[in-house]
Amino acid sequence: MGVKMTEATPMRAAIYTRISEDPKGLQNGVSRQQEDCEALAASRGWKVVACYSDNDISALKGKFRPGYAELMAAAERGEFDHLP
Repeated sequence: MGVKMTEATPMRAAIYTRISEDPKGLQNGVSRQQEDCEALAASRGWKVVACYSDNDISALKGKFRPGYAELMAAAERGEFDHLP
């Protein structure tokens, strides 16, 4: 039995950010992505319940991305409803 969403219960959102290259480790790109996703979620009335990130990890070469793995596990557990 699922959770019934009402106006009093906002949809739950998770955020995933990734940048392939960040040699200085400044995380500026993923920070901007997160800010944009938070703004989008807020504009839709969604509550951000989790943020996952893989900074300086390229997906092109098949490297393991721990943030993505955590996101997928949370999705399997039904911990959020949307990704902005």
